Amino acid sequence: LEPSQALQMLLSRILLEQDVSGVPELSRLLISGECVRMGALPFFRSQFPEAEVDYLVPAILRTEEEEEKAKLAAFAVPIALAWKALDLKNPMFFPTNLLPEHVRERQKVYKVAWHGLLLLSFVCASVLLLLWQAKLQNERIHEAQKKLDRIEAAIFEAEKGLDAIGRIDSLKKMIQRYKDEETFMDTLGLGTSQWSSILERLARATHETGGIWFDELSPSGGKIALSGVASDRDRIPKLAKRLDGATVLQVTTEEVRGHPVYRFRMLLPISEPQGRQGS
Repeated sequence: LEPSQALQMLLSRILLEQDVSGVPELSRLLISGECVRMGALPFFRSQFPEAEVDYLVPAILRTEEEEEKAKLAAFAVPIALAWKALDLKNPMFFPTNLLPEHVRERQKVYKVAWHGLLLLSFVCASVLLLLWQAKLQNERIHEAQKKLDRIEAAIFEAEKGLDAIGRIDSLKKMIQRYKDEETFMDTLGLGTSQWSSILERLARATHETGGIWFDELSPSGGKIALSGVASDRDRIPKLAKRLDGATVLQVTTEEVRGHPVYRFRMLLPISEPQGRQGS
């Protein structure tokens, strides 16, 4: 707009406000900002000759020079706002805010719209739900850990029992081995005279037969198992006959240093026949 048009518009608004507010006439009109550059001072003085029309200048900066007053009035509003921002507790300032509505809304950092409140409520509820779920999960983990500890303790006790059973089995086997050895020793200790008699019979029969060598003699039930070698096959039945009651179990042919020999196995009763014992 042209300055003249802008001034006419301002005049119209002032007159309208007078009619609406019921103000009969103006007593004072202060000019600042862009109105200074548009030459509003002489225009409004001509329109309101009875009113005091002057530039808006802070009292602390007041001067009598019209040119200086015009410069100060052009920036009176920014100066006043800056001053008010620097000294918020100064009682000389009116509680006014000349900033546009959209700027004031942006300055409200903590202002949240309805959808923001809804989202914030949802976030809070989600956090509480997650905390509750975490608490329940921790309780489940704690209970599972207790159960696991009980199971591990039971396994440890069972392993101790298994170790004891293993030791018992080992001791049983050792006892049985000692019993077997004791039985064998008892068998060997049937009587010195009896074994002497058996050895004497074997020595006498071997001497009378000739060509006989024994390489193994072991108890077998109530008899003695004999194993040996004969230089001639006919000597084996002769030996059995002289031993009275000996039974030939097996005869095999072997070769020793290029000569054939006959390996035999026979069973000899431990008790000597009564007729032989009496002779």
